[in-house]
Amino acid sequence: MSWQRTAPSPARRTVLSLLVWWAGFTAALWLLGLLLDGPSSLVACAASAALLLALGEVAHLLNRRFARGRGRSTPR
Repeated sequence: MSWQRTAPSPARRTVLSLLVWWAGFTAALWLLGLLLDGPSSLVACAASAALLLALGEVAHLLNRRFARGRGRSTPR
């Protein structure tokens, strides 16, 4: 029996990528809060990271849509 690893589907790759970015944003915000002696609740940092990630994804989608409408191709 041979074991072959297949590439993840594009949807799975997108979800995994978003989870990694979210975890990174959460950690960065939490550490920044600790360094600046601010209130650094991990839950609040996770919520802020989710908001930043959602805003970034919406901006990226809008940028791709408007670039496509102008006739320019954008790399994925």
